[in-house]
Amino acid sequence: MSQSEKQSEATEEANSTSKGPNWKPILAALLILIIGFAAGFTISSSQQVRAKDTHEYRQLERQYNQVKSDLHASQEELDSTKDRLKDAQDDLKDERKDNAKATKEQTEAEQDAARDAAKQAEKTAKEERKAAEKAAKEKQKAAEKAAKEERKAAERAERENRRAQAPSDAQLNELDVVSGGTFCTNEGAQGVSDRSSRRILTCKMASDGNLRWKD
Repeated sequence: MSQSEKQSEATEEANSTSKGPNWKPILAALLILIIGFAAGFTISSSQQVRAKDTHEYRQLERQYNQVKSDLHASQEELDSTKDRLKDAQDDLKDERKDNAKATKEQTEAEQDAARDAAKQAEKTAKEERKAAEKAAKEKQKAAEKAAKEERKAAERAERENRRAQAPSDAQLNELDVVSGGTFCTNEGAQGVSDRSSRRILTCKMASDGNLRWKD
């Protein structure tokens, strides 16, 4: 560098020093610093927002998946409950049908048994009536036969008694001859009937209150 150029630079430096400090580099540095700080802050805020959004999204996604899973499980449980309910309704319907059928069959069986019992009771009563009528007839016949035999026996006994008690001719001759049914005066007195039977009559009180000769 020539002597003149060195002098020129020294002159410029002296002039610039006399005018004051140069702010351009300082302002440029400050601007760069501010821009860097703002950029860093923006990047940091953006990262925080993205991080926050990602956390909330994942949390919401987990909640959604949980609700979806619960809903699916609830739907399966609902379907299962519906199936069980339908099966229970079908079973109840079948049970009611079976009960109605059993009740009908039982009612019919009871009615048949009642009819059979009524028929049997009627038959038994008829047979008992016949047996009672037969027994009554047989009893009546037996009673009539016994009464007839008793009458015959009484008649025989009476005849035998009469024969045994029949007075002798000598005794008859000692009694007065009287007419049956006529008045008499000595109660208990005996007489001989004036008829051919020559029966002994006794003086007894008749139904009219008078003493008459009676057998």
